Amino acid sequence: PEGMRTREQRAGRRREAAAIISLFVGEMALDSLVSLPLIAARPPEIIHHAAGLVVMPALVLARAGGEWFPRLLTVESSTVVMDALWLLGEVGVHRPRLRLLLSFAFLASFFLTRVLHLPLLTHSMVTRDPDCAALWGSSHLFKAAVFAGLLLQQYWFVLIAKGFVKILRKSLQK
Repeated sequence: PEGMRTREQRAGRRREAAAIISLFVGEMALDSLVSLPLIAARPPEIIHHAAGLVVMPALVLARAGGEWFPRLLTVESSTVVMDALWLLGEVGVHRPRLRLLLSFAFLASFFLTRVLHLPLLTHSMVTRDPDCAALWGSSHLFKAAVFAGLLLQQYWFVLIAKGFVKILRKSLQK
């Protein structure tokens, strides 16, 4: 039928997905090491890393979701802004307006990519991709990891919003 992918096309997508996931798992492992102080201070942080390290390999092993990975990884784009904020602090740059601007950019990008886009994308994956739907229907661990990851995005957004309000108040007081 028209619109169906050939076996070769699906196999190519799976190889691409496996390569992308390998990079993601490596990034997640590195992020876990870098985040150890945060994890110690806020134990829910470990859920993010554990969920990512369960969901992504599960998708690869189930040969599911290959075409979705580039879209799924767009949620990491908010991390670029977070890293810029971290880098400013590490190199000792204390520019309140720049920090305020980057904090707002982080809040906005996090909201758009993780609070709005990620749940919609997850829903699309498990309803439109037969392999993802099969994994969703058969694995309670997979479902739990997905839900934990989605709930954690909401939790982080609240923390980020509180941090932004704090920075904004300081900025307005000057």
